[in-house]
Amino acid sequence: MGKHVIFLLHGMGTHTEDWSNKAIKEFKANARAIGYPMSLTDDFEFVEISYDHLFLDYINAHNKNAEQITTFMTTAQIGAMKSVFRGLFEYATGSLDNEEFVTSALGDVFLYRLSDYANVVRTYILQVITATLNVRGKPPWSVIAHSMGTRVIHDAMDEFTADVTNRNVFGKPVALAMVANVTHLLAYNPSTLWRKTRVFPAKAPSKGACLRYVNALHPADPFTWIREFDPVPEWGNNAEFSGRYRNTQIGFKELTRGNSHSFTGYLEHPRVAADICWALGTGNTGEPAFDDEKLTNRLKTYSNRTISENAEKTWKMAKKLKQERDLTSFWEFVRALNDFESFIQKFSESLTD
Repeated sequence: MGKHVIFLLHGMGTHTEDWSNKAIKEFKANARAIGYPMSLTDDFEFVEISYDHLFLDYINAHNKNAEQITTFMTTAQIGAMKSVFRGLFEYATGSLDNEEFVTSALGDVFLYRLSDYANVVRTYILQVITATLNVRGKPPWSVIAHSMGTRVIHDAMDEFTADVTNRNVFGKPVALAMVANVTHLLAYNPSTLWRKTRVFPAKAPSKGACLRYVNALHPADPFTWIREFDPVPEWGNNAEFSGRYRNTQIGFKELTRGNSHSFTGYLEHPRVAADICWALGTGNTGEPAFDDEKLTNRLKTYSNRTISENAEKTWKMAKKLKQERDLTSFWEFVRALNDFESFIQKFSESLTD
């Protein structure tokens, strides 16, 4: 049997080829340092699934341009918040000029949330996964998704696992690692998400959509703490307590870069890497995925690289915003972004003081 395939799904915005290289380099370094007994180079194959090109294809197919997208956003009650979204999405995706922002980072998220564009993306993701597994002889497989990619793979896996043929031919993914998980935030109907989804970890082949599930979030990442992925008992009949789910909470001040939403930033955290290694497994029943002492030492090394002292005022402000928010709908999140404008500005200033 071939290498265990790990599919990688990116977040919002435009991504070049090899967009995951830096993040995977950090992940591999962590895995070696904590004593993961398998080689992420020799035993696994990382396969990027880039889907951002579908957004422009969708726009062209519907004869939409930047101005029409703006009109769409206005009719969707987003228009008044454009300046706020610009700041937040630039923060999350890096430097974007005005045209790129309208036609990629902002547009793809909200077209996915509010139109049939989601069907286009989901179909494409499933085609890539099945074609890749077929040509490699149907090996074990897993998924690591970031940001918007968590919602995309959630929807795709809901459809994939509903098809008995898929289960019989390809099996479930071993690990589903959701980094900066926005599944709950972008849910079409948050109140029914936990009861109706098939995407939860389970041992039985006929249940769930993966063997093990990792949810990684940073409390200073505004995309994750507005409406956290916080399972309720209805989710997979208490899947949260099945021993197959890990909720990886990074320490509030544990950050080595200004962008707390960064995919690379998440995977360079030793605890995130350790829990993903746990989810991937070792190939030998009962063999630990990492050495506790080595993980402790790696965490100490990581701690020495953090910017916690420099950013303490920002963390306190973010924590205050989090405690004061009681957001139950997607649109309440949209309105709350007005407060995050100052969050982003003060965060940037704190790094240059």
